[in-house]
Amino acid sequence: MTNPVSLYIRDLEKQQMKRRLIKQGVDTLTVTLPKSWITANNLRSGDEVDIAEQDNTLQIACEKRLLEKRKTIDISGLSNPIVWRKFIGAYRTGYDEIKIIFESQNKEYDIVYSSIAHMERRLKMKTMDMLQDMVYRFVGMEITDQQQNFCIVKDLGGVSKDQFDDALRRIFLLLMSMVGDLQQAMQENNPEMLTGMAGTDTNIDRFTDYCLRCLNRKGYHRFSKTPTIYSYILTLELVGDELKKMAAHLSSQPLSNRRFKHILIERNKLIRSLYELHYAYKVPVIIAIFDKNAALTLETDGEFKKASNGDLEAAHHIKKVSALITQLLQLQIELES
Repeated sequence: MTNPVSLYIRDLEKQQMKRRLIKQGVDTLTVTLPKSWITANNLRSGDEVDIAEQDNTLQIACEKRLLEKRKTIDISGLSNPIVWRKFIGAYRTGYDEIKIIFESQNKEYDIVYSSIAHMERRLKMKTMDMLQDMVYRFVGMEITDQQQNFCIVKDLGGVSKDQFDDALRRIFLLLMSMVGDLQQAMQENNPEMLTGMAGTDTNIDRFTDYCLRCLNRKGYHRFSKTPTIYSYILTLELVGDELKKMAAHLSSQPLSNRRFKHILIERNKLIRSLYELHYAYKVPVIIAIFDKNAALTLETDGEFKKASNGDLEAAHHIKKVSALITQLLQLQIELES
């Protein structure tokens, strides 16, 4: 498993160390690399590094064999939702091995499953059943050892650039699937078509967590843009959450305002436009999406004032999706800058 480790040499940045250029031969200048960086990455004479130029910045990157990262989580006394959040944090951070300590295998946890149709299933699970159910949700992770008061969870899948790219594309495709289901359900007045959207959103969460894990382990291929793409992916996840909430509402309370239906359908089209923009950046497309989103926002605000009580919640989610689209546009511009 490898990780890009980058050294930035920038002019006039006080926090960066200085190096003198050394003339070698007729037209060649060399610069020494920090000993601490060489040691940390186990580099030797003759090893290859990747060099990328960008304006007055030179990025030197190498691939090093990562030491296996281990984390211990003690879930004693914690509820199921808190256990999940602690595990998500460790998974996203990029730990290869997570040791989970628990009080007893016989402890029962309260589990709540909910669906788009607002039907909740409540059940109790013993410790290992709960942990098995949780670990299954995370790409590449498996329980490899189980003892009386702990278990070991390991990453058996690894991370790579290709897997990251595939997971990100799947997030987009799943969002467009949700959009398509919403649109078809409204056009056919068939709320039953919305019942599968909770599962689709769960898959978006799975691939989101995996993408964030990849970024924390390896960084983005344009290393300086890692925080930007991290925020971009989190925002895509929020779009999925809003679409799921909208589906939950519409499954029991169909829209009565025809203009809201039109606004929702048109705004959903912008999700596909964002997908196409991400893989084929064009300034005219940015402008078109921004203008269309702004116009739909004004129309939503106008309809919001005269909406029935039943339509208000849907309008609220429509407005939140609009704000998230604006955030995605801004982040996309930053990715291309």
